[in-house]
Amino acid sequence: MSETSLQAVKIVKIYPTEFWYEKDMMGTMSLKAQHEGMHECTLVQIPYDYAYTSNAGQWALLQHLCKYFGLLKDIEQRPSKFDAELIRQATSVDVIDKTQERVEESAKNVHELSDERIIEIRQKTTPFDLSPWADTLAFARALLKEAGNQDA
Repeated sequence: MSETSLQAVKIVKIYPTEFWYEKDMMGTMSLKAQHEGMHECTLVQIPYDYAYTSNAGQWALLQHLCKYFGLLKDIEQRPSKFDAELIRQATSVDVIDKTQERVEESAKNVHELSDERIIEIRQKTTPFDLSPWADTLAFARALLKEAGNQDA
């Protein structure tokens, strides 16, 4: 029988690893990891379905997974890349400025309606008025159009 000898190895560098979790707009929780200088990796995804899971259940499972991976400190939550992009777009100065311009432009053409005119429009758009909410969208569009909003 031959003996196999093992050579000793020397650890040169241990790369720091970051762990965090993300929860996307559909409720899926993802445990992520990334070594310094490497791409991020999704270790585990915990889907959300109101019929079978709960936020508390997801959180408890995430805590157990963190212990499994040896994480003893609190784990950071980060927005998912998709959610972060939505937030960035919604809060960008250009988007806010353009929205403000549209509001101001629409307001130039809008005029106030009398109570009588509003009642008249309501009767035209909801002739049978079966409920307080019947054809509310049609009523709202008619009001906006009458008031001068061209987008209605």
